[in-house]
Amino acid sequence: MNAQTTTVDAVETKSASLLTLGPETAGSILAALADRFSGKIMTRTIDDARTVEAISSSEGIPLSTCYRRMHALVGAGLVVIERIVITGSGKRYASYRSCYRSFRISADPHGIVVQAETNKEAFAKLWGRHISNGYGYAGHSLGVQ
Repeated sequence: MNAQTTTVDAVETKSASLLTLGPETAGSILAALADRFSGKIMTRTIDDARTVEAISSSEGIPLSTCYRRMHALVGAGLVVIERIVITGSGKRYASYRSCYRSFRISADPHGIVVQAETNKEAFAKLWGRHISNGYGYAGHSLGVQ
């Protein structure tokens, strides 16, 4: 999972607003969900931000593996840093949150289609980072097709 632009198209449904993801982001999501550790990390960070140490402990993922997977998920734009905390002793740690709440994956004659419901707070942070990197000018928003 390499750093990339998240490509989305908006689709409205009765239950939620779904985004149809572009091929790169869809591929990153499918790869993350297929990997048992990355899938656990993504699902564990949907409702609440969590530290790598907390995820490692609760999910039984080796700490070094958890850090590597988290780094890849952040680089792919699937997870964001929600906050950084500095303890009284000066130790610094980050809490991470999934950018997506749920996925709908389907296949049709044209290929595999991945739709996602965004995790609004986390997706807003991803969008803010995207804008601060100079990609938020008119007509170029997170790779919208």
